Amino acid sequence: MEKSIKLQIIIFIVISLLLSFLFQKVPIEEQAELISILFQISTVIFAIFGIWIAVLNPTTILEYEPSKELTRRSKIAEVLFSELIITTIVFIATIILKFIVPLSKYWVSITAYNKLINASLGFFISLLFILQIRAIIGSLIPIFAIRISEKQNKKVQEMRSRR
Repeated sequence: MEKSIKLQIIIFIVISLLLSFLFQKVPIEEQAELISILFQISTVIFAIFGIWIAVLNPTTILEYEPSKELTRRSKIAEVLFSELIITTIVFIATIILKFIVPLSKYWVSITAYNKLINASLGFFISLLFILQIRAIIGSLIPIFAIRISEKQNKKVQEMRSRR
């Protein structure tokens, strides 16, 4: 893994651990509401990435030959795939949590560890929210790439017009 990805993972885990302490006193019912919100966010981000990838037409990635260079659109789509994977993982995790959390009320044997359960669930919720924020920021990649490309094209045109 790249150093920047490892660093991001470490930072996300540390922040989630710190936030998990705040969740010790948050009842499961309130945390379940956060999971529902997270689920809604995931569906919206998932749809946004689907639209971006459809617009960028990543089929050239599938037809990629090692001797050829990827187009700019394909490179942007390739970057969005990692963000889509993150969103998909968060989406799946929220579906699982939406199923498990209501059942946890009926597990009598674990109610003795209420603070630990609340903190653990808070850790996962925090981590999933942080990952979604990262994915939201990642959804801006195509916009930034287009802007940078426009600026570069303007500079090239200015240089050509000076000649």
